[in-house]
Amino acid sequence: MTKISSSPEPRRLAVYDEAVTLDDLCRGRTRLALIRDMALNELSDRELALQIGCDLPTLKAFRSLYATEISEVIAGLAGKLAMETAGLWIAKKANRVAELQSDVEQLNAALKWFEYDDEGNLAPMLMASREHDRLLRAKHFALGQAAGEYAAADKRQTASENPPIRYILEMDDDVSEALS
Repeated sequence: MTKISSSPEPRRLAVYDEAVTLDDLCRGRTRLALIRDMALNELSDRELALQIGCDLPTLKAFRSLYATEISEVIAGLAGKLAMETAGLWIAKKANRVAELQSDVEQLNAALKWFEYDDEGNLAPMLMASREHDRLLRAKHFALGQAAGEYAAADKRQTASENPPIRYILEMDDDVSEALS
């Protein structure tokens, strides 16, 4: 017979009795769940640290690192923001482009590995490989995504601008002679 508990099972992040680091807390869904938990303020930092299996200084470092996102979720809970995007760093264009830039930098580093051997000589055989081609395609796709972010913003901006207003003045001949 299973015992039904009213409190949810704690979300322990520690694996194999290793300490949970700040990097562990900053990953994807864990980060979002922790930001929302901090915004709800139902648990103290000590209780939250015990629940997820990290030490208190790591949790406080997370809180200071994501203070802006936590305040956005608090505002979202107060009804000032759309809850779907509150605290989501990816909802901001600058963050998406920065992430794409980071990916392109990693792809550039990997491409250099394919282009040069250990002595620094050009390696044409590695450059002709499928993996090199896949990295190039991924890089170009990421660059296209970044360009698309700005193109979409430009389209929205020009669509929202008002077209110029032009006035046509009709005058009698004697008035136009007097003005000239």
